[in-house]
Amino acid sequence: MKFKKEYLILIIAIAALALYLTLRSQGQHDGNLPQPTAVEKLDIDRIAFSVKDKPAIILVKKDEHWQIEPQGYPADDVKVKNMVNASADLKLTALASESENYVRYDLTKDKQISVKAFADGKIVREFFIGKAAPTFQHTFVLLAGDANVYHARGQLGRTFEQSIENLRDKTIFDVDKTRISEVVLKKGDAALKLVKKEILPEPEKKDEANEVQTEPETPPVAPEIQWHNADGQAVENSAVDSLLGDIARMDCDAFLEKETQDRQDDTAWSITFKDDEGQYTLTIHAPADDAAGKFPATASSSPYTFELNKTRVERWEKELNKLLGIQTVEEEK
Repeated sequence: MKFKKEYLILIIAIAALALYLTLRSQGQHDGNLPQPTAVEKLDIDRIAFSVKDKPAIILVKKDEHWQIEPQGYPADDVKVKNMVNASADLKLTALASESENYVRYDLTKDKQISVKAFADGKIVREFFIGKAAPTFQHTFVLLAGDANVYHARGQLGRTFEQSIENLRDKTIFDVDKTRISEVVLKKGDAALKLVKKEILPEPEKKDEANEVQTEPETPPVAPEIQWHNADGQAVENSAVDSLLGDIARMDCDAFLEKETQDRQDDTAWSITFKDDEGQYTLTIHAPADDAAGKFPATASSSPYTFELNKTRVERWEKELNKLLGIQTVEEEK
């Protein structure tokens, strides 16, 4: 009987402790927490962050676009916008610890992600990101000048755990293929120039004498698109559309470390296309022996050499061969 009584007292004590911790936690939510001062997203023009013990990555806003400094690489505006939003909207939801024991939260210097956001040269937000909280909807954070660990809203680690390579804007072409009017294909000694023509349907003949207008006139039929070679002969539209559909709006897979455009000796094939705003060229180069399924490529729209997946390149080359009339070894078999 005595054992049951002691067991009951222990349960009551645990329940009381749990209630105390719950009420204490609730008392530390929202209004009672030291919320960071408000920051306007549009005012943030520079972000410096460091993932664990790696060198800091600097992002600078120039002419409404972001770039990585000091290299000057164009940055992925969407990813940087997410960082700006996370910095400006930083919201603490609970006090997690006052013990200054940061190991369990991945907030030691070798594990944390440090973030500084600037506006007009001044730091407007500085905080440190640890691991995700057990809720998976919050993150453990430290504020600069505050030794306490807090819950912050959102999965901040996913937003800021980025490398320079991941943050680079990998857009090579962003052209509306319907506005492309001319294409030039080159491979070895073979070359082909294609011009787009719009063929209007012939109007129907009307017997004006006997015609009775009972229904409104049908809207005009859109012109038919047909690609022709330099001799005026029609070519297979589907091959041209397939090629342009993939290349006109194209991202690369990665940028090469040795970024140089001086690769004229190893050109495999190229495609040049024009619209009413300019001319664009993609050049595919012979892969190195250790390329691991990647082709090096250059483009008129980028000063950097980049890589494209072998599957993509071979699919494009198949369409290019078809248009150039080149038979591959496999096709000959």
